[in-house]
Amino acid sequence: MEIDKIKEKILNYSRELKQLALQVVYFKLNNLNLLNESQQRYNFLFNEFKDIKLGCFVSFYIENNLRGCIGTIEPVFDNVILEIINNSISSAFKDPRFDPISLEEYPYLQVKIDFIINIEKISSLASLDPKRYGVIVKKENKRGVLLPDIPNVDTIQKQLEIAFNKAGLRYDEENLLKENEIYRFEVIRI
Repeated sequence: MEIDKIKEKILNYSRELKQLALQVVYFKLNNLNLLNESQQRYNFLFNEFKDIKLGCFVSFYIENNLRGCIGTIEPVFDNVILEIINNSISSAFKDPRFDPISLEEYPYLQVKIDFIINIEKISSLASLDPKRYGVIVKKENKRGVLLPDIPNVDTIQKQLEIAFNKAGLRYDEENLLKENEIYRFEVIRI
């Protein structure tokens, strides 16, 4: 399926996709059978998206403060709905930067989902734009990712510094492209 049609479908179902991410956290917090419950309730989404494979990041917020963000750059599961379910659990309960989300916090939870598209290796830093593109930095088995359009990340340098830090790599401006692979990507954000 073409990316424009995928984007249209995601935007058409954005409310339901975000509800799914929140519902998954609710099920987990209340020890409900996650896959049975979500599969029955969201069967139409499984049908609509059964052939769509995309990596995605699920970000949870409380009062606009990040509370968890984990995702996949490339798809790991059979379809994007399973990607959302698994990344929602990881984001809410396994992000090492935060304590797991609690039942008391749940009513205040907000969610954003970023679907990763158009990943391409860059040969010049001039092709980056922190508002439009996310970045992936790689060196050997280390990798750091930063989504686009992050508050207070308004320069290419700042975006790359954060991504390098997340990868556990040293930010060396002179050798950025010589010693590392740098990719840019776009997102469909809901």
